[in-house]
Amino acid sequence: MAKKDKAKAGQRKLASQKRQVRLITGIVLAVVMAITAGVLFLNRGPKLADPAEFGAGVQVFGQVDINSAKLACSKFTRVSFGRRLKFLMMDDRSSRYEPKKDQFRVFMEGELYPDDGSRKVAEPYYFNCASSAETLSLVEYEIVKIEDADVKVGRKGKSSRYGWQ
Repeated sequence: MAKKDKAKAGQRKLASQKRQVRLITGIVLAVVMAITAGVLFLNRGPKLADPAEFGAGVQVFGQVDINSAKLACSKFTRVSFGRRLKFLMMDDRSSRYEPKKDQFRVFMEGELYPDDGSRKVAEPYYFNCASSAETLSLVEYEIVKIEDADVKVGRKGKSSRYGWQ
């Protein structure tokens, strides 16, 4: 009889240890998943408007020109950031047509309010937009935060502190 009681006690202890291992494993997995979800949520970057709607609503008379590209890029930026966008200013001197790529490069500068909904301090950004010269479709879009305008930054590769050149 004593052997059966010892065997049952051993089985109960083993079952209890298995439950504890499962519980600890479940907790560890939940923590890892929560951390992963948090990191992905925080690093998602700004959500942009649908690129398929890039040129929608921009009237083109004849061929696509730089003005059509500027309108489409401005509209895309305004739709993407909505109320977060404090202002948006077109850089007419830098915006241009690039014949090698058959693209219009549109450069803008603006300020965005933070994601948290506070409208106290807006931060400055450069918005760089590349549009197809044939179809007025979005080819490339880049947002560069302006850290400090007084800092001289050396050129690395084919870009500068303003983004692509």
